[in-house]
Amino acid sequence: MTAFDPIRFAKLVADYQANVEPHYLAGRKAQGDAAAAALIKRWPHAEVAELVRAYKLALG
Repeated sequence: MTAFDPIRFAKLVADYQANVEPHYLAGRKAQGDAAAAALIKRWPHAEVAELVRAYKLALG
C-alpha cells in the first residue's frame, strides 16, 4: 500500500464534484451514471480504492 497522497485524493474528489455529482443532485440519474462511468475510466477502480484505503489509514 502506498502512503496517502492528499493532492491526488483532492483531484479525485474535485473531479467527482465537478462532473458527476451535479447530475445526481439535479435528478439526472442517467447522465450521472454516464459521468460516473467516464470518471472510472479516468480514475481506475483499483486506484480509487487505494486512495480511499490510504485516506482511511491516514485518519487513523
